[in-house]
Amino acid sequence: MLRWLPITLVPCLLRRARAAESEVRKELALLLKEHFVMPTPSSTVGEMKDMFAAMRFIATLRCGEAHWCAKAAPLQSLRTVSSQDIFQRLHASQNPSNCEEARYLIYHDDRSTSGFGWNAFILFSAFLQAFLEERVLVEAAAVTDRDHHRWHQRWCSDPPFSMKCFFRSWSRCERSDIISKVIDGGLERLPEWQNVETAGKTNSTCTCNEDTVLWRASRRSDDVFFPSIVTRGRFWWYAAMVQILMIPLPWLEESASMFLASHQLNGRPFVVAAVRRGNKSVEVPFVDIREFTNQLRAFKENYGIADVLLQTEDPYELQFLERWCSYQGLRLHYTENFRTGMDRFSTRFWSSRVNMTEEGRVAALNLLIGSRGVAVLGSFHSAWLKLQPAFMMAYHKKAVLVIGLASQDYQNFRSLLGSEAEAQQLLRPGEVFEPVTWLLHGDPWRRGPRK
Repeated sequence: MLRWLPITLVPCLLRRARAAESEVRKELALLLKEHFVMPTPSSTVGEMKDMFAAMRFIATLRCGEAHWCAKAAPLQSLRTVSSQDIFQRLHASQNPSNCEEARYLIYHDDRSTSGFGWNAFILFSAFLQAFLEERVLVEAAAVTDRDHHRWHQRWCSDPPFSMKCFFRSWSRCERSDIISKVIDGGLERLPEWQNVETAGKTNSTCTCNEDTVLWRASRRSDDVFFPSIVTRGRFWWYAAMVQILMIPLPWLEESASMFLASHQLNGRPFVVAAVRRGNKSVEVPFVDIREFTNQLRAFKENYGIADVLLQTEDPYELQFLERWCSYQGLRLHYTENFRTGMDRFSTRFWSSRVNMTEEGRVAALNLLIGSRGVAVLGSFHSAWLKLQPAFMMAYHKKAVLVIGLASQDYQNFRSLLGSEAEAQQLLRPGEVFEPVTWLLHGDPWRRGPRK
């Protein structure tokens, strides 16, 4: 039976809708103003859409020309100052009071060519999207029957075939019966999350009003990125996401603790050197090993730090640095695992069968061990330099020194803002980092910039 709204109520509802849209546009403008000219109140949806396309991540917040997926409250949350507040808001969004009434974003990592760092970055983008649309992020592989091989997480080729090989559940709703009911007919029945390239166009799928949507990593563009202008910078949001999506299981924590104890690194400051080789040369120029050794020598001279955690898949760089560190009076540490010098995790470069559980274990273990370090250096073009600092800041609850080498950067620099900006340094070839006074004591944002 149809119910007609009173004629006097229709204009009122329209005014509320316009007011809500105006509030959303205002919040988006505040987020975008550091990168673009702030739009005027008379800006058209089309003009705003062009701006959103430039930001990429915000494109799917629109649904058609007149409907907005975004709400002001989640957008305002991007401007929270306290790192604890950031975590609490994300945690609350993942754990609603009633799982049966929640809306869901089911995440499926079907991207077989990327490394652990970039896959994690895409996952962070999905989490941001779920948060902004007030959805609970759950993993497809964690809620499907184990016989459904097509939904297995690529970084775990053994039961439970999901990120829960290494990390705890993302939400208390993740194993709820309601999720099983939703996907009972197969995930292929769920609407696809619209692409940033087609967002708002007539041929794209509008998912704003869907209770559950599917987000596939392979459908996302490499140009998708997290907004650089959220309060305190992206690293704090990454760190909050790590504390929700990548809480290590007890066996992984024990493995990391055993490594730290056996290498006498408990309570001793060390630097993480991410020497990315493998097939990274297809993306960026080779970073000379001297760019790393120059920084390691400076850490010893300025701070007396003599311990280095090496993260690399290249056995030759490991052998070289082991000899160099011994000569320089430094101690080199690294996990004991098979190193081929190739990116075996990628179907783009390695065709033979690979134990992806082992690949995932090595990556997760190195992230957890590295989280205890006080500084990390490598190429900012590598997504690993987004993820490792996030683990470190999640552990230390403060900014850490992050050094990018050889002018290489890809949507990574300026991931710390304000007085913490000095904690991230992008160096030109041959340069050595600028020492900071707070590295081994105190909080950098309380002490302020180095004089």
